[in-house]
Amino acid sequence: ASQHELLEMFRDLHLTVKFAPGALKFGMITISSGLMEEIANCQDDELLMAKRDLIVRGTTTEFKVGPDNILRCNGRVCVPDVKNLRNTILEEAHKSKLSIHPGTTKMYQDLR
Repeated sequence: ASQHELLEMFRDLHLTVKFAPGALKFGMITISSGLMEEIANCQDDELLMAKRDLIVRGTTTEFKVGPDNILRCNGRVCVPDVKNLRNTILEEAHKSKLSIHPGTTKMYQDLR
């Protein structure tokens, strides 16, 4: 995965990383995002089900279902047209410390 893809995946997790003195050890970590679960639960609308049918028939390469059962188009999560879900995603992304506008140093300042 490219650095941009990794940054996008990290942003989707809504994590905060804090470094403590001494050794940094990782074991198996299971992370659950309520927002991603909500997206997965809402992906049963007519349009997205038609895309899943294309996958089953093998007639598309741009759509895939990941191990988390979330439909993606070219690696991006397909968000169903549910009333408040898209607004919630936009609000979460805007609040993220990794969210920056071109030409700003917000992420650098937040990580300092």
